[in-house]
Amino acid sequence: DAVKDTQASIIYISTVSVFPGVKGDYTETDRPFPVRVYDQTKFKGEKFIREYKHGMVLRLNLIGLHPNVIRENNFVEWLTVSFVNNRDVKLYQDIIINPLSAQTAAGLIGEIIQKKIHTPVLHIGSHDKMSKAGVGLLVKERVPNYSGRIAVGNAPAGSPKEMWLNTELAQGLGLRMPSVKDEIKRVLG
Repeated sequence: DAVKDTQASIIYISTVSVFPGVKGDYTETDRPFPVRVYDQTKFKGEKFIREYKHGMVLRLNLIGLHPNVIRENNFVEWLTVSFVNNRDVKLYQDIIINPLSAQTAAGLIGEIIQKKIHTPVLHIGSHDKMSKAGVGLLVKERVPNYSGRIAVGNAPAGSPKEMWLNTELAQGLGLRMPSVKDEIKRVLG
């Protein structure tokens, strides 16, 4: 309501998970079909923002580490803790993502604001894609003394697998998308 009263612009951060993960390469015009409750709530937020003429939905797949304490709440944190503690891990070769670090996402949001880019929906992400197993092996490189076992296999049936966004529109608007490998390096320092 405050935004509407001032006619200010608003960017709503959403997720690739509004899609079911069946085909990947999701464009801004693809119809979302969220499956899980969290994803359904994100999509409801998208609908609300899209009704406002100065609203913009920004979809991405975010990766990173919490700055003060690792809580294992996300994929990279879970991997890091598992490798440091020599836990055995199972990595999925059939779940494909094109994630962005929080730092890169923040920089891109700054560019969107500075360049006054406005489109109802915009996808940002790595310009390439990688399996979660590939991401896991990149994280493992940062823990050379890891002595646990890594099993690489397929995700359980019914898991969303093609969880990557098409970023051609964003790139066409002058936003530079990094590689997955660069984003993993950025997150891990």
